[in-house]
Amino acid sequence: HDNFMSSEGERKRYWARSIKGWPPFYRARPNPTHTAIAQLEQMGRVRRVITQNVDGLHQKAGSTRVIELHGTNHVVRCMGCGMLSDRNDHQRLIAAVNHWWMKQNTIFSVAPEWQKFDGDAKAAQSR
Repeated sequence: HDNFMSSEGERKRYWARSIKGWPPFYRARPNPTHTAIAQLEQMGRVRRVITQNVDGLHQKAGSTRVIELHGTNHVVRCMGCGMLSDRNDHQRLIAAVNHWWMKQNTIFSVAPEWQKFDGDAKAAQSR
């Protein structure tokens, strides 16, 4: 986080990879445990869900009282003015501005083995 906030190069690297990694990250679906926790919440057996995950899968499963310790990847905050925007809206904006990058398939891979837990995409290793 400190590197991201203090280095324009790190931010460019993150967004160049995140623009590719976001679609499969966003399409991820809750597993049976997420669903079970949401059902326990709806039954009144769970008052809050505290998670380190940034994927929003608890909310997708139906949990409404979620505390995200490390924030979320579903909201983007402007470093200049602090305005919050939906990550999907931001994705559409950066994809439109960087349409040429979205067509590139050789530099970064979003195959499952290259997908990182935060929606970033690992750089493909050159052979």
